[in-house]
Amino acid sequence: AGFEKSLPVNVVDLVERNATIPDSPALSLPVWLAGAQAAGRQAPDWFTSPWFGSFHLTSSAWIYHAELGWLHAVNDDSGNAWLWQASQGWLWTGSGIYPWLYRHTDSEWIYFLKSSGGKVYYYRQATESVGEW
Repeated sequence: AGFEKSLPVNVVDLVERNATIPDSPALSLPVWLAGAQAAGRQAPDWFTSPWFGSFHLTSSAWIYHAELGWLHAVNDDSGNAWLWQASQGWLWTGSGIYPWLYRHTDSEWIYFLKSSGGKVYYYRQATESVGEW
């Protein structure tokens, strides 16, 4: 036994509008991320910072960093930021410091190396070893 049915598919070629990406995004960038550029219409609310890399900005204090994952960001008075990350706790960094991160829980400086396979690798200055989170 078999069953056949015709399914019409219409393809419409739309002319792309000559729109530009607005200079000021709908979401305002925190002071410590000044200078980041919108990724474009294809990736709304994604930005690229010359020093911090690619991240997704939300309407709350949470950002999703392309390599570090979810971070809760709080500006400090110097234009740097405190970032809370679930496995690391509070981290402090800024444009003249990153990829160094100061980890508050053990007062240790860690250096972000790379992310691979869903894991983030960093160098621990105090023990001169590589760790992951």
